[in-house]
Amino acid sequence: MAAKLAVQETADALDWDRRIWACPGANIYCGSPWGAYKARRGLAVRRAVVTGDGADLAFIQWQTRRKGPARFIHVQGGPLLTQAGTHRAEAVFAAFIDHLALGRLDILAIDYEQFETRDATLALLMHGFTPVIGAPDHTLELDLTQDLDAIQAGMEQRWRKALRKAERNTEVTTHFLTDRAERLSAFDDFTAMFAALRERKGFATTLQPKAYRDIAAEDEHLLFLDVREKGERILVRIAHLSDTRCTDF
Repeated sequence: MAAKLAVQETADALDWDRRIWACPGANIYCGSPWGAYKARRGLAVRRAVVTGDGADLAFIQWQTRRKGPARFIHVQGGPLLTQAGTHRAEAVFAAFIDHLALGRLDILAIDYEQFETRDATLALLMHGFTPVIGAPDHTLELDLTQDLDAIQAGMEQRWRKALRKAERNTEVTTHFLTDRAERLSAFDDFTAMFAALRERKGFATTLQPKAYRDIAAEDEHLLFLDVREKGERILVRIAHLSDTRCTDF
C-alpha cells in the first residue's frame, strides 16, 4: 500500500522557481512572479509541494480571497503534476483538498488556463469538480514545431500578404530587449497601447499593468519584442517562454 501523500508549504520563491522550471508542463501561472503580482492585488498567495514515496508529485500555487466567513481559492495553471505525479493525479488532488480544509462556505476553483492534461482533467472529474463553460478568451494555438514555410502556407491570404509587406519594409526593425530600463520603458508603451486598444474594441480585462510592471520587466521567462519603424516604437509584444509553449499576450 502506498504511503500517504504529504503536502508541504514553502515560502522560498527562488527554490520554487528552480524546481517548477525543471518540469515540462511549467507555465507562467505556476511561477513566483505571477504569485507576486497577485499578492500586490491583495490576494493571499501560497505554494506547496505534494510528495509521496520520496518523490515530488506536484507543485501547487494558489490565491485566496476572503469575504466574511467565506474563502474563494483559485489555482491557475495547475496543479503542476510531475511525471511521477501524473500517474497519481487523483491522490494528489485528494491530498491538496484535505490540506485546504475547506469549509461549508469555501469555493475552490482550478483553472488550468488551457495547460491541462488528460490525467489532470480526469482526476478533477473524479473528485466531483464541475466544468464551467464561459466566454472564449480568443486563444489561438500554433504548432511551432513546423517549419516557417508550412506555417505561412496555413495563414489566411490577407495576413500572409501583410507579413510579406512588413518583411519588405527595410525601415521596420525588431529587437528583443534584455536591459531592465529598456523593458520598463517598453512596458509603459505597451500599457498605453493596450489601454487604447481596450477603448477602441470595448473589451474587459483583469490585468493591472501598474502592479505587474517591474515584475514583468525582471522576469527572465518573459520575452519583450520591440518593433520600430523609422526608429519610432510602433509595437511591443510580450510573450512567456516555457519548455513546451510560448504564450503571447
